[in-house]
Amino acid sequence: MVGAMSTEENKQIALSYFERRSASDPRAFDHFAESATWTVMARGPMGGTRTKADLVKMIGQNSARFDGPIRLNVTGMTAEGDRVAVEAEGYAKLKNGKVYQNLYHFLFIIRDGKIQAGKEYCDFHHAHEVFGS
Repeated sequence: MVGAMSTEENKQIALSYFERRSASDPRAFDHFAESATWTVMARGPMGGTRTKADLVKMIGQNSARFDGPIRLNVTGMTAEGDRVAVEAEGYAKLKNGKVYQNLYHFLFIIRDGKIQAGKEYCDFHHAHEVFGS
């Protein structure tokens, strides 16, 4: 396969994304292909598939509410071919005093050194309680 990366290289791309996100480094999104999609696996207004630009905007809006960067701690990874599954814990204090603490499962499709697609699973009830008010 032309441009095929090893599973270890794909895992490193996913890890680097989370490390940069946790450091509020805008280069985190350099790991995404320009045509990448991001699907939030929830019903309602939080759910749906977004473009890379939509994802950057959504994360920017959420991050503006934080009293510092969100910490995304990777607790497990499994990779096979171009698929990387990541378990992570997220933690951030908000400027309004609320605490956002969530558990995540992400699935990335990584080809040619870039994230082509991502799916996000978490406790969206908690996210809505914190961000929806």
